[in-house]
Amino acid sequence: MGGSLNPREFFHHPSPMRVTATRWAFLVLTFPVPIARLITTEVSDHPGPAIAAFLIQYLGLLAERWSFFADARHPQNLYCQAIA
Repeated sequence: MGGSLNPREFFHHPSPMRVTATRWAFLVLTFPVPIARLITTEVSDHPGPAIAAFLIQYLGLLAERWSFFADARHPQNLYCQAIA
């Protein structure tokens, strides 16, 4: 039988500094930057500031998901590591 797929394919092996930097990036990009972007722009009919705030927040949320999966200790991965 071949080895288990999970320990090889789904581990990210990021450096601790990269995980910390990503954590700070998603905290900043998800909340304060979009709010500040919306507050500091003029109220107008132009949708540009709202779209920019949405895209910035979306990037922050993507970084949060990556950080969750890269840094987390999922039960399935722990099980596969224990067997290997």
